Amino acid sequence: MLDQVRHDQLLASTENCANPVMSSTTDLLNSIQASQSGLTLAELLAGHPDIARRTAQRLIAKLIESGQVKALGEGRARRYFSVGAPSGSTTLAARADIFPSFFPPVG
Repeated sequence: MLDQVRHDQLLASTENCANPVMSSTTDLLNSIQASQSGLTLAELLAGHPDIARRTAQRLIAKLIESGQVKALGEGRARRYFSVGAPSGSTTLAARADIFPSFFPPVG
């Protein structure tokens, strides 16, 4: 009897909330889209303390894979940008990674 009550309570609690993964993905995407200069993982986690670090990493990877988000930089400096972000914010970051094609002669 007690097990049935717990089962019913669990079902009721899961029926009342939306899919938490979808909600978290949407929340992260909305935050990234709202940022003009992109966001680091640390900034995203600070804005969404209810999402575990590894979960956020997985969700961001899915957003990158789906083409909704792009990542620039490495390690702690990695920033996540919305694909539809203004070109000025991402162009400067992208140009910083380009090796010059020509070096002027010395002397």
